[in-house]
Amino acid sequence: MTSEIKITPIPIDQAISSLKESVHSVQASFPSEIKGDNQLGFLKEVNEINRTYSLLLNEYQALLTQHLNETESSIEKIKETDQSLANYSIFKEG
Repeated sequence: MTSEIKITPIPIDQAISSLKESVHSVQASFPSEIKGDNQLGFLKEVNEINRTYSLLLNEYQALLTQHLNETESSIEKIKETDQSLANYSIFKEG
């Protein structure tokens, strides 16, 4: 049984990069405000929903970007730890 942690950085980096591109490409596909002579409260409600959606989308993008950055940092720390353990193992055996 082995206790080695195997990290394959290329697929991880590709997945994170792909997610980052996806996060930045998401855009609201409707106007933030509908204008017109219509005095119904419906337009006000739709505009408010659109604004709320836009704010939530921006917050989601920011949180996802933050999580992706933290994931990259964690992966880098795991690789550094793995390398340190490998060096220690070589030193100990030698």
